[in-house]
Amino acid sequence: YDFWKSNNRPSILFYQSNKLINPATIDSDQYQKVREFFNQFKPDGKNPGLYYRYETELDFEKKLRIDLTRFIAERVKKNLLLK
Repeated sequence: YDFWKSNNRPSILFYQSNKLINPATIDSDQYQKVREFFNQFKPDGKNPGLYYRYETELDFEKKLRIDLTRFIAERVKKNLLLK
């Protein structure tokens, strides 16, 4: 995060599933680690930033396709402006 703040790279996209899970199958230690990881992106967290939530695999695919298309378009535009 510190490197990104200084250099504005690398660009990383984070996604979190909202899929319901059977509580009997949850590893509580792993679940806590995942919660801590995503809590750091809250506005008052250690590494404030954005992440996206999705409901289904199809939802994730659509969001990722849109985000990657937007990311590539912005990079191409930026590179063209620098020339």
